[in-house]
Amino acid sequence: MKRSTAAFIAMSALFVSLLISAHCLERVGVANIYSTKIYSGGLSIAITAWEPVEERVGTIILIHGVLASKEMMYPLASDLARAGWRVILVDQMGHGGTEGQYILSTKDLEDSVRALGKILNQTKGYRKAIINYLKDILAPNESIVFGGHSLGAFLAMVLAGEVQKDLNVLATIAIAPPYFPGIVNSSTPRNLLICLGKHDEFIGLDIAKMYLNPTNPVVIKPGRLYGSFSNGTARMIFVSELSDHLLEPYDPKIISKVLEWIDNARGVKGVRHVALGTLIAEFKALAGLIGIAIVALIPPIVSSKLGMISGGKRFPAIEYAKTTIVVSIVVWPLLTVVLLAGFLSGMVTIAGRTGYVV
Repeated sequence: MKRSTAAFIAMSALFVSLLISAHCLERVGVANIYSTKIYSGGLSIAITAWEPVEERVGTIILIHGVLASKEMMYPLASDLARAGWRVILVDQMGHGGTEGQYILSTKDLEDSVRALGKILNQTKGYRKAIINYLKDILAPNESIVFGGHSLGAFLAMVLAGEVQKDLNVLATIAIAPPYFPGIVNSSTPRNLLICLGKHDEFIGLDIAKMYLNPTNPVVIKPGRLYGSFSNGTARMIFVSELSDHLLEPYDPKIISKVLEWIDNARGVKGVRHVALGTLIAEFKALAGLIGIAIVALIPPIVSSKLGMISGGKRFPAIEYAKTTIVVSIVVWPLLTVVLLAGFLSGMVTIAGRTGYVV
């Protein structure tokens, strides 16, 4: 057996093993994962729900950021489900499987407050659909947590404030939220945790501090608890040194802090959570890297085998040459692109784990 063939077999076995391991780990503590759509005023909104194996302690809504999809929140969702939460992942307007779009002018984009104001107005129907859906599925007095990343964090804070009087909002998780005045005060939304990556290119610590003290933000200290969980006024800014804006939803330190914060809001102490979601994503990233190497081995192996069939010549006969050309020029690049896309989506988790910033 040639070395290239042996390497192909070995890497294929490792590739399959990593994918199976990731799939199995992802479903530890998760009873069911299903996708559906909710409708409101002609708007179709895509959601994915993660149901826990353990007795449900509450429901968490997670909303992703701009130019992403709900799948970006999978690492956090899987860990929350293992902790006993039903997690509802929602695609934003014009993202993933959700219809609609944000309509913003160049002038709007030059003024973040103006842009967020327009988004606030344009998402009225979207937010109403989510609120109505929650009222339908929540058990009486069931605890609910709103969370999100970037623009999704902004929407999560708005939603939490809108339903605070009608639903049992336990806490609010805002990962790198853009600043918009007036949506946060000392008691709204309840038990607010703001998380940031130290290397975030868009949302700096000074912006996050504005949410806790807009008149004198310099007095706010990261990692310090302000207010109290008992009356819903708890506030904190947590900064992880591992990530930038893109990597924050994959950051194991941020995920662990979110789990700890929600436990504190419930009055649960001393529970140690391991961010398995990040590890699972790393397995997928490594599988993607190995997959690229596997695809790179296909042309020489196929050419060698076809050459043997045609009489052991250096180049295969004409009838086999056509097949070799198709494999080498068409199939190989296409497979490489597909695997590279999977690899890059997973690599962000490795970067977050090691502190590397892209």
